[in-house]
Amino acid sequence: MYTTGLLVYGCEWARTKYIRETGSMEGRQVYADAYRDSLAVRKLKAGARRIVVADKDGCIQPFPHPVADPPKKEIAAGWEIRRITKADVFVESSAQVVDLSADSATFARSRARGLNRPAPKIRLPNGKITDRPEDVEEWMYLLNPDLFVGFGTGIYPMQDDHYLYDWEYDEATGGSTWRPEFFFDLDRAYPDGSYRKHLGLIDQDGAWEAGDVDVAPLAFRAQWKHFSEKEREEFWLSFLSWQLKGLFPNAVLVDESNPAAGHFTTYGVSTFAQKHMAMERAGNMLSFHSGVAMSEVKIVKIGDSPTDVRTMLDAFQGAGEVTGVVAANSRISKAIHNNEDHFAGIALAGSPNHPEVPGRYYRTDTEGVLVWKGTGHERERTIILADYAPWSRGMGCVESSLACLKYLGY
Repeated sequence: MYTTGLLVYGCEWARTKYIRETGSMEGRQVYADAYRDSLAVRKLKAGARRIVVADKDGCIQPFPHPVADPPKKEIAAGWEIRRITKADVFVESSAQVVDLSADSATFARSRARGLNRPAPKIRLPNGKITDRPEDVEEWMYLLNPDLFVGFGTGIYPMQDDHYLYDWEYDEATGGSTWRPEFFFDLDRAYPDGSYRKHLGLIDQDGAWEAGDVDVAPLAFRAQWKHFSEKEREEFWLSFLSWQLKGLFPNAVLVDESNPAAGHFTTYGVSTFAQKHMAMERAGNMLSFHSGVAMSEVKIVKIGDSPTDVRTMLDAFQGAGEVTGVVAANSRISKAIHNNEDHFAGIALAGSPNHPEVPGRYYRTDTEGVLVWKGTGHERERTIILADYAPWSRGMGCVESSLACLKYLGY
């Protein structure tokens, strides 16, 4: 069984259920060992050997917010994805939050057991506000996955009827102190408040209280939306220069830009809260608590962003097989297909010049199916580009994800 540094802790300690009390929990006691009796672990113990990890936006969810006329074909495809993966471990990985991935009853039970996220304020197409994700038709098939991995909020394994929170991982990412310390350093680095100019709406003061956003700010992530690639580059250079002077010791910048749409987006995240690290942690803990070696497990990771591609190549070390599916209409597909070194001005994960996961994509006899080989080691991953594969070309994102799963034998 493969382990990675700080992402897996001492075995004896990890076996033992301990109680952690925090002020943010108002003194409520929370069990840190969230995996041992989780649904995902029970499935693996019962014989499941496949794990499907699907990013939500642009992969299994066509729209990030409620819309008046959701596409029926995409919704039908989403329900079918959940049906054909029912016996497997189904994981949602998202820059969204568990607040929008659990039905209201499950969320309430989770809060009663220590979940400290407030209920969402979802604005429906008719303008009404609801805290019930099940009121949104196009989200129904997304609710209550076996495991939820939030990009900026942590890891939530499903129990029988509620979620528990991975408090050990929370500790590694900085706990309740990361966000205030990060913004304290921002105020020191930019005393004129200029860093607030392009903060994402969720990070703006009072936005959550005023009902301008669906969910409360995230514990391990801040977001900026820049006007141009040049402006993003200037912010990165400034931020990195302050890191050299000792500020932001537990933070990295992550790019989620979409130049075709004119979006240049930066996430500031806790170092260990990066998506590929969270998924490595989740995979290791499922393997450890189930007693199923990673070498026995097959992984399918569905995504559409640079961070998803990094996860396809870098997470789940030691797994028997890892296949990455880049959903249709992904901004990253063409760059991978053409073996480009950069995307949106940032080194492309898996390309020869990437500082951490260098390598190259090789075409196979099947259009849209590539093999990625890492530089200097034996890692090899299969990558399917749904926009180019004959069975999914021209489809919507959810339909293409379903078509690729069926191609893989689901």
